Amino acid sequence: MVAHATYPRASKQDPKTPASLSRAWITDVLKKKIGYRGLVISDDLEMGGVLAAASMEDAALGTLRAGADIFLVCQKEEFVWRCYEAVLQEAERDRKFADVVTRAADRVLRLKTSNKALKQTMAMEPTSTEIENLKAKMHNFAHEVERESAAGWL
Repeated sequence: MVAHATYPRASKQDPKTPASLSRAWITDVLKKKIGYRGLVISDDLEMGGVLAAASMEDAALGTLRAGADIFLVCQKEEFVWRCYEAVLQEAERDRKFADVVTRAADRVLRLKTSNKALKQTMAMEPTSTEIENLKAKMHNFAHEVERESAAGWL
């Protein structure tokens, strides 16, 4: 996992750029110099360290361009969708970026299919119907809490 820390003395090209958005750190140091061959995952893009340097959407694009395979958006569903849309639109607009995303997705899928525990997890993924049912239950629960709160029961 690549953090959003900055290393001004070590990164003369981009001293204010978080490591999670830095091609110098992810590709040049981690992958080339150190020889790391595993998946590269960004820290949560909702954190202040990265948001001080870029919008959430630009951070999603930047971390993939820098060499990450996966970026995390851990708190708000709205932000997940905003990042997804930004990546999708950029991939449709820029063929080189689409290739970057495709290679990252391939690395993730290769790991999932080569790992027995991950294969079992993939087999347990919920269907779209199960997800919609869960969303409906959560929505109903939220309304129930609002009603009870308004009635003074909570």
